[in-house]
Amino acid sequence: MAPAGDPERFQPAGPRAQEAALFALLALLLLLRHAPAVFSPLPLIDEEYYLRAFAAVREGLSPYSVDGFFYPPGFAALGGWLAGWLPERGLLYGLRGLNLAALLWLVVASSRGAGLGWRGRALLAAAAILLAPGIALGVLAGNISFTAAAAILAAGLHWRRHPWIAGPLLGASLAIKPMATGAIAVLGAFRSRERNPRLRLLAGAGLAALATTLPFRSLLADYLQLGATLPGERYPLTRTIGVHRLLVNLGWETERIWALLLVLAIALLAGQWRARSDRQILFAALATTTLTIPVLWSHALAVTLPLQMAAAGRCLGAGRTRIPRLHRIAILALVLALQFTDGIGGLAPGPSLLLALALLPLLAAPVVLAVWLGRQEESAALSGGAMAAPGAGG
Repeated sequence: MAPAGDPERFQPAGPRAQEAALFALLALLLLLRHAPAVFSPLPLIDEEYYLRAFAAVREGLSPYSVDGFFYPPGFAALGGWLAGWLPERGLLYGLRGLNLAALLWLVVASSRGAGLGWRGRALLAAAAILLAPGIALGVLAGNISFTAAAAILAAGLHWRRHPWIAGPLLGASLAIKPMATGAIAVLGAFRSRERNPRLRLLAGAGLAALATTLPFRSLLADYLQLGATLPGERYPLTRTIGVHRLLVNLGWETERIWALLLVLAIALLAGQWRARSDRQILFAALATTTLTIPVLWSHALAVTLPLQMAAAGRCLGAGRTRIPRLHRIAILALVLALQFTDGIGGLAPGPSLLLALALLPLLAAPVVLAVWLGRQEESAALSGGAMAAPGAGG
């Protein structure tokens, strides 16, 4: 038994106990911070769109007749099917509960990569739940981004050993919300130091999971038309960020699909440049994900939590003295910048070079963090150390 003054006295014993205690702590903080939203008997902002779209499908109508519903047909059709079996209140609480549980798992799993002890992880994770504006926005809006982001991270943690699990997770994420395109491309195509033919199965497995949308292909044409019918000046899309918004503000009027293809081409070329470790590929997948989301809100940046926490832990942990002070300040500034993205796209009423300059560091931040963490891992390997990875025990 630890003595009363022992700093480890209040640290749970054993990895499973630590994970359970951290999950429970974060759940309590989430309830305290957002109790009105968590327990609201009425649909939150985005939940209202979801339920109306589900009802439209149930009535034989297109979910895209619901103004504000921009999600894949698989999500709409699944919701419509569930709406036939569950009362609206049960469907609402089930969807909300799944999304909040996904958020808690995402934060817990991300904190594992910080390389800190349990209390350090708990502080970082608690700060995310209590202070991160993007998380607050997602919770208050009831947006499904947390579920999609959690599926992407879970796939990234299983992509080598269990590609048959990772692929369907990515496909399911993409069927819920179009966030996983970049992750599928990077995890399936980047050159790995540990050669393994099963990696090539990943892209196929992900696409196979997308076959779940085929029964709803009548809705697919309507969904694909959304990219052409969502003008950038439409409120509230002016408050979003993203590569497409950046290009428009630089004077390149183009459709979202071309912005997506541009990012994928650059990412795939970078992936063939040299072989990388599994962890470096995971970092690249998370960074690329943010650049390939068609309409990027701050709550979708939750997918970068593993990058943010790994970088913050590296700069604040015991090994920080080995990192130049200016480097630490710059990296922490990028992590901080990712917390203040909501609404920045609405700084100017139309295309603006000033707005483009404001968007550029926000979009570059995940990429810079991924590259920096990759180099830190290489330095640690050369010195005989090792970086903690998201999802690793500790």
